[in-house]
Amino acid sequence: MTADAKARVRRMNLVVALASVVFFIALSALQFLAGNIGVGWFIAGLGAASVVSSPFLSRRATERARLRFGDGTYEIRSGISTQRFTAAEASQVVSADSVALGLTPAAPLLMVVGATKRIAMLSGVVWNADQLGALASDLANRGVPLLSYSERLTAAQLRAIDRRWMRVWEAHPIAVGLLAGLAAMLLISAVVLVALTILR
Repeated sequence: MTADAKARVRRMNLVVALASVVFFIALSALQFLAGNIGVGWFIAGLGAASVVSSPFLSRRATERARLRFGDGTYEIRSGISTQRFTAAEASQVVSADSVALGLTPAAPLLMVVGATKRIAMLSGVVWNADQLGALASDLANRGVPLLSYSERLTAAQLRAIDRRWMRVWEAHPIAVGLLAGLAAMLLISAVVLVALTILR
């Protein structure tokens, strides 16, 4: 990963962390207003932890990132996982010149798709255009059909073309995020209230 890519990832993670702080502040404020002081402080602590851990997690992700291919096998290592697959497992490779995912800026996107699901997704926020192009060409040279899109697309549009390309939460991050946040708030509130009741 280049120095520019590392800087982009760290900036992106910082933006996500700051956005989550606003979310946690709103949730904790609601709990304070409802009189659930313990729950409010717990949620506020989660928000603080997300900001404090963001630089460490970003550094770990950028240091571990690796992309290896050339012999018909492929390895994509990110900060949290390692994906391995072969050209025989890929039924399609999709290259888009400009796609915005969640809070990230629009960037090139490459997806390797299997018979029933997406195998891997690489964003131009992390990988440069030369790396994505070389990977797409390598797969295409091994007989994997290549689809290219030059126009700017959204994650929702990609899912509408083929449901394998994007998961629901990637195509509709705001709606899914609100539902997940509400569910998390209810779960955290229930757990803390039960704990406070037991300790009284």
